[in-house]
Amino acid sequence: TGTITNRGKAPPLTIRIACGGRHAAPDEGTFEMFSTEFNVNRYDFGVVGGSALGPVISRDVKVKIVAAVRVAG
Repeated sequence: TGTITNRGKAPPLTIRIACGGRHAAPDEGTFEMFSTEFNVNRYDFGVVGGSALGPVISRDVKVKIVAAVRVAG
């Protein structure tokens, strides 16, 4: 739980993070994988679009993050 700030607005946001386990990459090391997906309503940040396109563009913006963290050792 935290906030995401865009255009000076910071509504609260709670996301779930999935652990994808450890993966070894040859010559790179071992990595712990994490991912998340969530939607953000662009209207919450004052991004409404113009009078012509605003109504036809989805209010929701889908965010997908995949991250790898190198395991020490």
